[in-house]
Amino acid sequence: MNNRTPPARPCRCPADAQATSGDLVVTGHTPTCPNRGPRRYLFTVAGEEHIGTLADYARHWEQALLGDLTSLSDHLIAGDAVYRVEVKDGGVDHEGWRHIALTVEHETVLLAIAASDDLADAPTDAFCWVCGDEGHLPRPSCLDT
Repeated sequence: MNNRTPPARPCRCPADAQATSGDLVVTGHTPTCPNRGPRRYLFTVAGEEHIGTLADYARHWEQALLGDLTSLSDHLIAGDAVYRVEVKDGGVDHEGWRHIALTVEHETVLLAIAASDDLADAPTDAFCWVCGDEGHLPRPSCLDT
């Protein structure tokens, strides 16, 4: 897989600027910047190709985490560039919600998932792209490693 360095941004937005688009937070662009996104990606869900935003991918990722999907690509394709999705665990809050951020370059989707140890494992031929183990898809305990 090629992980390419993105080209220099063609705008003059401050690095700490943020723009939101639905569930998606794009850093490095102001809300009025024409480059604020969201970018559209190609990814596979259960062996079928899909085109959508990082927020669309995040909805499928959550389904995979909860055991409702048997496979989901661990990378997104935009144009001729391939991007790996970075997963960061924000921990569990006092109300029992696990906060997870999925990030690709300057785009981030924030998820809140009920923290639970009773999530079903995927079929034994599944692969977890978070912890690298076979036999399950990503689950909250994988984010603790």
